[in-house]
Amino acid sequence: MVSRTYSRWLVALALVIVAQISSRGQTPVGDVLANLKSSDWNIRAHAFKQIVDKAVVVDRDALKTALTDLMALEVPTMDSIYRSGTSAPYGEGYSEYISVLQRTLLNLAAPQDTRAAQLLAQGAYNDDSQFVVDLARFGESLVPTVVDMSKHDVGPKRWNAYGLAGELVKQNRESRITISSTGITQLKDILRAAVILSDFSDKIIGVRHLGEAGDITDLPLLQNIAATDTSAGTGRVQFPIRNAALAAISAIKSRP
Repeated sequence: MVSRTYSRWLVALALVIVAQISSRGQTPVGDVLANLKSSDWNIRAHAFKQIVDKAVVVDRDALKTALTDLMALEVPTMDSIYRSGTSAPYGEGYSEYISVLQRTLLNLAAPQDTRAAQLLAQGAYNDDSQFVVDLARFGESLVPTVVDMSKHDVGPKRWNAYGLAGELVKQNRESRITISSTGITQLKDILRAAVILSDFSDKIIGVRHLGEAGDITDLPLLQNIAATDTSAGTGRVQFPIRNAALAAISAIKSRP
């Protein structure tokens, strides 16, 4: 007769064997997390895909920390791409990877995750996108980063600063978030500075978002732009910045 101790040992051994069999062919979680720190973006992207595809299961807090650190590695890469003017060495795969990474981290991040929010603000997106609307929920914690971005040598960073500035002020006005009066002044000043720059993109994007964030005190500035700006368009609109200023004036006047 087999003893109870021996039976327990057989059961334990069987469980170990099953675990070993089921783990064959799978990459250990530790290896995947380590690959997220690789100097090669292809390795980082592959590791991230393994997580997205649920090839490995990572604790939520550990995942949030790992993806925040990953985002910190990707921000300089994105800046390098912007400065070079081409993403050819990376291809479309990199853009898709960054898009999914940013959305995943944004969904994971809690209100207190300031570092994650500030890194996401420095990512790749459009100034008028839904991503900006969703990111603005982090409120005041984004203000220092937006101020820094508005002074960046990379154009898209400045343009996204304008988009975030406008959206943050708008959501504060609508009582969806709370930003200090000092923060609101800083955000509005970013846009007021943008609309007097000589660069076409800075100016027109700044004007559009000043329409979101501005108040009646901004009307004289916008009215002057609407009357005097000479930046020519490339399409049917002869003076697009003038048109943007008129739209901004209308938006401000329509608010209570």
